[in-house]
Amino acid sequence: MYLGFLEGKVRNIMKPLLTSKSFILKFCMSLAGVVLLTAGIQGLYLFRILQRENYVGTQSGMVLYVGLLVLDGFMLFCLWGVAWHIYHKNVEQPITLLAPIIRDIDVQHADLAVFFQETQCQEIRLLSQATAHMLTRVKSLVQQLHNADLQILEASKTAFVASKNQSALLVSQVSSSDSMSEAIRELVTVAQHISDDVKAVVDVANQTLRITEQGQNSVMNVIENMEEIQHSSKVSSNRIMALSKQSEHISEVVTTIDRMIEDTKLIAFNATIEAARTQDEGKGFGVVAHEIKLLAEEVFESTEDIKELIRDIQESSHALVLATEEEVKTVSRGAQLAKEAGTSLQQIFDMVQLTTESAQRIAAATQQQKSAREQVLQSVETANQSSSQFSKESQQLAVKAAELNILAEGLGHILSGFGLTPDNGQGVQQADG
Repeated sequence: MYLGFLEGKVRNIMKPLLTSKSFILKFCMSLAGVVLLTAGIQGLYLFRILQRENYVGTQSGMVLYVGLLVLDGFMLFCLWGVAWHIYHKNVEQPITLLAPIIRDIDVQHADLAVFFQETQCQEIRLLSQATAHMLTRVKSLVQQLHNADLQILEASKTAFVASKNQSALLVSQVSSSDSMSEAIRELVTVAQHISDDVKAVVDVANQTLRITEQGQNSVMNVIENMEEIQHSSKVSSNRIMALSKQSEHISEVVTTIDRMIEDTKLIAFNATIEAARTQDEGKGFGVVAHEIKLLAEEVFESTEDIKELIRDIQESSHALVLATEEEVKTVSRGAQLAKEAGTSLQQIFDMVQLTTESAQRIAAATQQQKSAREQVLQSVETANQSSSQFSKESQQLAVKAAELNILAEGLGHILSGFGLTPDNGQGVQQADG
């Protein structure tokens, strides 16, 4: 019977832990529950032994008491060992394994879900998931840098080869200044169109930024109105509580009135009896009548109290109605602000659409520029007046390509620290040789 009672108490203590997400709270409360259960069982056992056997004050009783204390100490030591093992396995060991991964940003351990699937600590799992998400993004960034490094190496190689070919072709250029000037004028015109379109894109981007800021302000206003709604709800709750208390008071007054009515009936009954006794000239009836008068006055005073309480309830109800109306107004303002936020988002969409159209115009202008450049290339193939200047520029381009190759190699060394080593620009070095 006592054991079942203790078991029920322990279950009531452990019940909130079933829905708790905190590993530390679960851990501490579980230890406390086990300690309380152990102490209860041993106390029950000691009580039964002492009740059955007269061990009080005897040497056997002291030996039993000391033995129980030693057993308690041993169980606490074992419990401490188990607790330390659980803490080491679920908290300390995962943190020790996770720390170097975070410190070194080791992208090779991006998948930490399996790595920490055995731990029972919810906080450690959340930390591992966040770390895995971070490492995944870092790995993606490093991969993008790796691809960019390869493209830079390829571009430097192409630029280097193109500069050497251009230096070789400059020897065969012939004079065609008129056609080259016309092609250059077309190129300048197209460049001007491109510049105008780029300016339009910048203006649209600025407008988009302003509209976005307006949307953010609208969202902040919505949040503030939600806070006001919460405050209004609290006020309404307080008013309702006040109304409830007043109702309870009314119940007490009504109970008093009922008691007084019962007493009045009893006195009236006694007055009837006394009235029948006319031998004493109605003295008893006079006393009863006086009591009835006093009770009537008390009933009157209670009625006044009831009226006062009713007025208080009406005032509380009125205040509750006002608070509810204010809450409705606040909700309306929040809805209006939400509509404004939606309008701002629609404007952002329109601006993005305008940006797309501007980008399309830039693409068309770039295509025209390509045609103009082809005409310039055809004119340059027959021109020989600027061969010396072009030769110098080709040499400078070769130098820049070599510098670009060096920078790409440096980037490759940096990326190698993350476990990704881009293909070095051996092709450029071979072309240089």
